[in-house]
Amino acid sequence: MRRIVAMVRIRFLIATVCLGCSLILAAQDAPPTGEPQARTQEELDAYLAAVGQQDLAAAEAAVDAFATQFPDSALKATAYVQIIQRLQAANKPEKVIELGRKAIAADPKNVLALAVTANTLAENSDKAADQSARYDEGLKDADAAIEVINGGGYITSAPEDRLARIKNALLITAYGSKGMIYTKRDDSVNTEIALKKAVELNQASPDPATLMRLAVAQDKLKKYRDALANVTAAIEAARAQKNSQLVAMAENHRVRLAALVAKESPTSSKKARATKK
Repeated sequence: MRRIVAMVRIRFLIATVCLGCSLILAAQDAPPTGEPQARTQEELDAYLAAVGQQDLAAAEAAVDAFATQFPDSALKATAYVQIIQRLQAANKPEKVIELGRKAIAADPKNVLALAVTANTLAENSDKAADQSARYDEGLKDADAAIEVINGGGYITSAPEDRLARIKNALLITAYGSKGMIYTKRDDSVNTEIALKKAVELNQASPDPATLMRLAVAQDKLKKYRDALANVTAAIEAARAQKNSQLVAMAENHRVRLAALVAKESPTSSKKARATKK
């Protein structure tokens, strides 16, 4: 099956999360548990100067310098995530992975860094010499993101309703990344497990590529009825997005699945037995 590139994009969440941080400790306010903060005004000023660099290469170098100058800063991961947002917009996946790794090294529980790195590894490792290791890393990052979110770890100090949407989008991305990796490894069992979670969490805005990938996995597992239901949902979602290419692909798949389901039906079995008599 040709490569389907469609995942829940969370670039907007990076800015949302970073803007939600109170970056310097205010003596009169108790910060939310886990919220990253500068210890001094000097540290905060250095952080803002680094992430405020207009040139992307200069910003990356400035964040590295900030991390060296303040090795114990709680803002190191946040600084890298800010630059990752810009690298995504500039379509530089290898740089996203590189800085994602730095952010995770600085804060192994930074959910944004974990989810973005997992997603980027899932999408951009097909031709890598170390493909297997990158896929292992992507799975590890996705699982870590899921664990932090489900364990109530800190994400951002946003209002509850907004925070719930952010958590949901991050979980969809993490499970979707796992499903993509398992698909590429031809592991249909784990593909189905991961993508069923992603689909379940994304009822409000179904992703046709995820539904299609799930349907293919279920087809390989001979779960034809489930596969037919999901390929039909993929067609509806693709039509809503005006994705004619995916609609055509899914329609062809649906014809095949419908024929397989018809063969499985009790009526077909009775007819077959009657014919033999």
